[in-house]
Amino acid sequence: MAAELIYVVCDQCGRPFPSGVAATMEALESGTFRNNKSQCSHCGNMVLWSKAEVWPESVLREKFPKK
Repeated sequence: MAAELIYVVCDQCGRPFPSGVAATMEALESGTFRNNKSQCSHCGNMVLWSKAEVWPESVLREKFPKK
């Protein structure tokens, strides 16, 4: 399976933004993504995220078609 860019949904503005990390679905499901920080490219908020709060790009396009 190919790696995809991983997106985070900002807890301040509610918009998805790229985390700067690419991973396969297997890597996301493994539980290795914990306590990561990424800055929202829309509002500048620093978001602490784990695997439970991220979206692979292919899924994000379905959930947030216009963002």
